[in-house]
Amino acid sequence: MRMFVALAALLLSLAASASGGNLLVNAGFETGDFSGWELSTTLWNCPTYRSWPVITGCYDPSASHPQTPSLYVHDGDWGVFLGYNEQFPLALLTQNVLLVAGEYELDFWLKQHLTWGDPNPNSFEVVVGPTGGTLSTELNLVDYPDTGWMYEDVKFLIPTTGIYTVGFRFWNVNGEWIVDDVDLDRPSVPEPLTLGLVALPICGMVIWGRRRRH
Repeated sequence: MRMFVALAALLLSLAASASGGNLLVNAGFETGDFSGWELSTTLWNCPTYRSWPVITGCYDPSASHPQTPSLYVHDGDWGVFLGYNEQFPLALLTQNVLLVAGEYELDFWLKQHLTWGDPNPNSFEVVVGPTGGTLSTELNLVDYPDTGWMYEDVKFLIPTTGIYTVGFRFWNVNGEWIVDDVDLDRPSVPEPLTLGLVALPICGMVIWGRRRRH
């Protein structure tokens, strides 16, 4: 009986660990470039002056307000600075990922860096869809405030296993978006297949144990 309990605990432990970690490449932009990501268009490019590590962004040494690393980087050494003010079409920053059917969660840190004037209009979307197909909007942030870092997360369902495009669609008239620490994973719930693999040997041991007693 003790061996049965120990084996059951081991199998359940393996099932609980079946969900993987971050499915994105270079999710915190720590390579210092867009490795693993695809940009649909050219972003604003300031002179190649970087006081702090920020990808494709710029730092204005003559700015009257203080500039600090926390403005561009939430965690680690790099963040991404997205300047794009064309509404048609919107810019895309995405990755193509192999996903199996099930529920997923995408979370990230976001802030708006206001360059001038009113912080609106702007929009920042989380988009998901079959690679080469139509992207659906899973989260749409419109007229986002000019505040500090904000944590955002969204859950979505993948209907069938395949290659999916996951990422962001955005524009901002009077400012730029700053993004860091993007994470895509599955909630820590064993998949039906994993649960089945766990349940079968446990049921078998229960039946075997009952037969031995009789």
